[in-house]
Amino acid sequence: MKTKSTLFAEKVEGLFFPDRVVIGGGFLVILYFLSSGLLVNNAMTFLTALLAFYMVQKLFENKIRNKDSLHLLSAIIATTMFFALSNTWFVSNLLKFGAFSIFFNLIVLFIIRSFWKISAHTFVYTNVCTVLALIDSRLVLFYIFLPLVIWSRIKLKRHTYMQVIAGGLGGFLLPIVLFSSGYF
Repeated sequence: MKTKSTLFAEKVEGLFFPDRVVIGGGFLVILYFLSSGLLVNNAMTFLTALLAFYMVQKLFENKIRNKDSLHLLSAIIATTMFFALSNTWFVSNLLKFGAFSIFFNLIVLFIIRSFWKISAHTFVYTNVCTVLALIDSRLVLFYIFLPLVIWSRIKLKRHTYMQVIAGGLGGFLLPIVLFSSGYF
């Protein structure tokens, strides 16, 4: 029988699943630009890429058994769709930064996970929090849930302390490097 803390950790795991975190972060960036003239373009570009992500997931879920490979393929197609549309419709550079950061982080995450089980939950959650904080320092408050995400990964024995710490560091440092490149 599962304890209450294990059941709670499983709820946290589901709530902060990487796909959900990226979607939530994308919507927050879109809402951030609510008063700008870019709202419709940002929303349509993001939603179209999101639709592409889930279509690829459904089309290949029975053909690709490795979930990491399926997520990476879905993310590559979705971000390719996003960048193709963002070059057709004018969208916010900060939304492009968020999409590129997630894409770059997923590739790094996929490479690392091919030989070591780094925590994707902490990697992606920290990445999204860092992107939001770089867009507006007031959004740093989203880091408040990071200890809960880390706790759930450890409690459920999905990862070691080193794997969640490495995930957090990777998710924090890579967007900062991208942002300081000056491109965005």
